[in-house]
Amino acid sequence: MQKLNLRNCFAEQNARFSGELLVSYSHSRTNHMYRLLRILILPHQVFNEIREPTPYHLPLWLILLLGFVCFTVVQVDSNSPYWFIQALLAPYVSLWYAICSLGIMLVWACYYWVAGTLLNVVIGWRNWFGFTCWTALPSAIGAVVGVLILKLSPTVDINANPLIGWFGMTFLTVFWVPIPLVWSLYIAVNGFLSWSGKSLTTSMLVVLAPPFLLTMLQLFTIVPFVADFVRLTSF
Repeated sequence: MQKLNLRNCFAEQNARFSGELLVSYSHSRTNHMYRLLRILILPHQVFNEIREPTPYHLPLWLILLLGFVCFTVVQVDSNSPYWFIQALLAPYVSLWYAICSLGIMLVWACYYWVAGTLLNVVIGWRNWFGFTCWTALPSAIGAVVGVLILKLSPTVDINANPLIGWFGMTFLTVFWVPIPLVWSLYIAVNGFLSWSGKSLTTSMLVVLAPPFLLTMLQLFTIVPFVADFVRLTSF
């Protein structure tokens, strides 16, 4: 009888622990889903909540999967006689896009880790990778909006539709800054401000330095080309 009572007690505690664990996991998952929306408008508060540990699986998979689907849809023209071939090749091209996106996020995570180390911010690389994933969420929104604009547009040419450029479906140039990029930089500045405890100026310098340098590099590359073109075509 005593052994039976002990066994029942153990089973009861095990069931209670399993239930609490399931509720805790469900609550945590709901919080992360809610944070996906909150970080777009309240990034400072969200980064205060996810500093340690920093979850990255949900935003990472959301960005990669949405990007994969959107770029696959963009590459298939239903009016083309070769749409079937396009549909077969599109996933492979989109897969390369997903790999490149992951590579870019890894580079950004390394940059933030180096910048944080130089500023005596004691945060591990894994946390900075999660930081990068959360700050990149506007790119997924931009991809979805861009595809909707493209599919509802009378023209299928991406570069012929001026609205597409505002949502990051074209290359970043010195003359065009997509809305998702500005949104991501806003989130990143608030996040770095929250995690580092540095001033707003320092956070802005750290976050804005790479895109500024890339823009300047493009500017010094484009301007000589334009000057040579004008000189050769002028009479």
